[in-house]
Order: sequence, then C-alpha cells, then structure tokens
Amino acid sequence: MKTRIIIWLVMLLLVLGSVTMCSHMQSELSRTTSNYAALQEEYHQATTDAMAFKHDLVTLRQSNDSTIKELLKARDEVKVKDKRIQSLLGHKDYIYVTDTLVLPVVETLKEEMMIDTTVGDKWYSTHLQLDSSSIQLSTEMKSDLNVVTYQTKEYINPSPCWFKRLFQRKHTITRVHVKQLNPYIIQDSSQTMFIQID
Repeated sequence: MKTRIIIWLVMLLLVLGSVTMCSHMQSELSRTTSNYAALQEEYHQATTDAMAFKHDLVTLRQSNDSTIKELLKARDEVKVKDKRIQSLLGHKDYIYVTDTLVLPVVETLKEEMMIDTTVGDKWYSTHLQLDSSSIQLSTEMKSDLNVVTYQTKEYINPSPCWFKRLFQRKHTITRVHVKQLNPYIIQDSSQTMFIQID
C-alpha cells in the first residue's frame, strides 16, 4: 500500500516537472524564433523597420556586443531593479552633409594653393578641401541615443499623514529614461513623447 502511494507520488511529481519544463521550453522556443527572425531581417536589410530582440537581463550581461554594454550602463544609471525594466533601446544616427562651392578661375591661384584637412572628434568631423577652382566642405555627425523603459510604484496625491499612506494604494507608473550620448546634441525632453498602447 505504501509503495503504491510512493509510486503514484513519484509519477505525479514527474508529470508536474515535465509540464513545467515543457512550458519553459516553449517560452525559450518563442524567444529564439523571434530573435532568429530579427537577425534574418537585420542581415537582409529588406525593410526600414527595426526588429525587436527578446532577451532576459542574464543573457544580455553575458553578451560582448558594444551596444548592449552601453545599454546596460544606461540601465545601471537609472538604478532600478531588474524586474522593473521593460525595454532597452539603442538608436544610432549618422548625418552626412557635403557642400561644394565652385570659384571663378583666378590667374594667380591656378595650382599654387591646395588645402585638404579634417577637423573633429568622436562625435563629429569636418573635412575641408580647397583647390584653385572649388571649396568642398563635408560634415559627418554621429548621434547615439539610449532609452530605458521601466516601471515604478508611486503614490498619486500622497496624503501628508504617514498613517493614511499606509492604507493608500500605490500605482504603477511607466517611466522612460532617455540619454543622448553626443555632447553636441541638446536633448529637449519637453518635446519627447512616448505612448504605450494597452
């Protein structure tokens, strides 16, 4: 009688363990399929839309990608628990502008004067090329934006009395931390809007 009960309990534990393992494997398969589609899209560059990768923070910490390391650094600046993080976004833009000014031919400057120089740093560079007939100015600028979306629990209209606050409900508020890494770009957060669709 006792052996039958033990056998049934062992079988029940095996079934529950396999169901739990199956649901975990199904979520891993879904995440892997989504990441595979995102990588394929990134490789083929067939569309202007960016694909979203699905990762957990443990996997991200093991990554050696420079963009992911910058995003994790931005996440550390926010000082929020891992379970409160909703999404991380890294966005890079490159701006190239070239202007050419054609000069009238002057007899005294035929071949004597030529300037070819580049001025800049990590975030911008300006290339100036001057010869006897034209001036060419090429400017390149890099924009690097990190966005961390997270949730906090806060009181809305908190009571001044601490005892009433014990019974007051905290509301979940979604916050977005945007950091522009380029020091030459001024970020106007009053003109930035994020809308979450429920």
